[in-house]
Amino acid sequence: MKGASAPFFLEFVDIMLFVQLYYNCCLCNIITSMKKIPPILDDAMPFNVYRLALLFRRELMDALSEYKLTPEQWQVMRVLWETSEPLNQNDISHITLRDRHTTSRIVARLERDGWVTKKKDPNDARASLIVPTVEAEKLKEEVPAKLIGRFKPIFKLLEKEEGEQFLKTLKKLRRFLEE
Repeated sequence: MKGASAPFFLEFVDIMLFVQLYYNCCLCNIITSMKKIPPILDDAMPFNVYRLALLFRRELMDALSEYKLTPEQWQVMRVLWETSEPLNQNDISHITLRDRHTTSRIVARLERDGWVTKKKDPNDARASLIVPTVEAEKLKEEVPAKLIGRFKPIFKLLEKEEGEQFLKTLKKLRRFLEE
């Protein structure tokens, strides 16, 4: 791939999901009904970051539709697939920046649809560990590969150095906001 690497893309998607949490959807609904974006908004970084997040989310929703996963469910599965040990819902909430109730609903849907199971936490009788099912583990390589294929033409627009700098900048902003 001429442009950014696969790990860059997958982390970028995760960051874009995070960025969505910081802006009000109403502004985007007003702007998307207009024919032309006013220059004052077109030149505003927050507007562009949020709009890019929405556009990526739309692409992600379409790419994940055959797996019947939402971007939020994908984010949880990605976290579970990439960690070396099972996580509880509090861990998942912390990593994905979602409140416990939202995480609970996401995990419940993933469990209902056969993506995860709950196991008792041997260290805490009150908690359950969330683990991918055998069927979900079989898709651990397939789903990311499909997403990389879907987003490859987009990331080819960026030279390797541009993609790396873009990711570095996103991480810098994210870390500041997380403090």
